[in-house]
Amino acid sequence: MKKIVFLIAIIFLVSGCYDYRELNNLGIVAGVALDYKDDNYYVTLEIFNDKKESDSSANEKSYTVNGNGKNVAQAFANTNLKLDRQAYYAHLKIVIISEDIAKNHLEDITDYFIRDQAIRDEFYLLVAMDSEAKDVLDSSTKVYPLTTNRIVSMLENDKFNKNISNTVPFGNVVNKILTKGVDAILTTIYKTSNDNIKFGGLAIFKKFKMVDYLTNQESVTFNLLDSKAKNAEYTQYCNNSKNNFTVSIYDSASEITYKKEKIQVNLKLQGDITQNNCNYDLRNYKVEKKLEEEFAKTIKKQIENLITKTQESDSDILGFNSAYYKKEKKYFSDWRNLDYTVNIDLKINKKGLIFEVHHAN
Repeated sequence: MKKIVFLIAIIFLVSGCYDYRELNNLGIVAGVALDYKDDNYYVTLEIFNDKKESDSSANEKSYTVNGNGKNVAQAFANTNLKLDRQAYYAHLKIVIISEDIAKNHLEDITDYFIRDQAIRDEFYLLVAMDSEAKDVLDSSTKVYPLTTNRIVSMLENDKFNKNISNTVPFGNVVNKILTKGVDAILTTIYKTSNDNIKFGGLAIFKKFKMVDYLTNQESVTFNLLDSKAKNAEYTQYCNNSKNNFTVSIYDSASEITYKKEKIQVNLKLQGDITQNNCNYDLRNYKVEKKLEEEFAKTIKKQIENLITKTQESDSDILGFNSAYYKKEKKYFSDWRNLDYTVNIDLKINKKGLIFEVHHAN
């Protein structure tokens, strides 16, 4: 019995060391950039550097490896060969593709990622705007030593700031592309003249082909309809004045359905007053309701502008044809000709405001 226990202990100890050595032989890929030029795919990998401090390159938190090939699989294989370890994609967080790939080669990229069982479909896919994807990924600094982690943090923070990005895992993007009656969107990112990286307006698609960009404001409006905007600000100026009044939308719930022979775009919003330089008397019920109506009109107009943009681009990112199908059990011949109406229910929260108090003598 003692011999059996001893042998089992030896097996666990040996297998534990074996796994540890295997882990040390893996090159953990955090991010991938994909470009296309001269009839070749170019792959850039950002590798997490876990070398010991005694190593001369240990001060760098990450490093990049580049390769290319005539097709996607060959490009990845050639890039992996340049690593001194086995490429490990289980922790992949970000994939950045060039504008050319987004317009002409997304189906090839998607096919590769779906077929490769070593790559999970939970990473974020972004489009490099006015920049090569490689240049965006190769943006590490002393403050941000791992570009991938920096971009992930930017995506999380943008929900509560500008609201122009949209965090959609790759698997969800593929589902939208393959589902009839709805089209996909992707966050865009670009490198500035001072080597900073920023988000641009959302890229919109018709199946596998990118067809246009949304402006920043149109992207915020889309995120409202996608119930993902957490701090969308809307400003109106006072009459004949440079002073302004600002409302920040902190909660949105949308529903797009087909009823009464029309697409119904219904949006319930709740917002806080973040600036009142117009000296409106917010204790006055009529003033409050008037402001809610005016801001609702502003948001409605922006939604109508967004719908026009999607119709002109023939990109059904709002899923109008999908909504029609759910009701009629068939798809409309051309979703762009569907009649629609937009209904906004906006509630402005006055909690936390400080009102001037007048005391009688």
